[in-house]
Amino acid sequence: MKTALKAVALATASFLLCSACDRAADVKPGAANGAQDPAPITHTYQTRGIIESLPDRSKPTAELQIRHEAINDFVDGAGKLIGMNAMIMPFPDLAQGVTLEGLAVGDKIEFSFTNTWSGAETSRRPRWVIDSISKLPPETELTFGKKSTPRESEAEPADAPTTESP
Repeated sequence: MKTALKAVALATASFLLCSACDRAADVKPGAANGAQDPAPITHTYQTRGIIESLPDRSKPTAELQIRHEAINDFVDGAGKLIGMNAMIMPFPDLAQGVTLEGLAVGDKIEFSFTNTWSGAETSRRPRWVIDSISKLPPETELTFGKKSTPRESEAEPADAPTTESP
């Protein structure tokens, strides 16, 4: 009888502990003090670039690396328009149906990617996903320069000389 009672008590304690763990997993970080993570910020960008490296199936952590042109309309984790200079960027994820077949290192490409910022305000993390990718003709000229955000453009005087010919 004593053994049966101990077994029931142990089973009940285990059940209550597991139930508490399940509820704790549903709570978002910061929710204990009433705070919730802000809504994710998601934007899609269209740009061009050159493939620097392709994932190697023998190396599970290998990623697609693309040197891309500046992205003037890039938005940061706080939702502010900051732009992004040209750079080599890793893209660990491809959307369903997107393939890298027929692409090689050095190919010029046009691609779109979605970036989602999520997590706590002080530590938001980006997640880049390639939505589409297509090869450009080899003679396509690409420009790898600095971003041009509206803030920089507005700083120029309205009567600044232009480089256009009459």
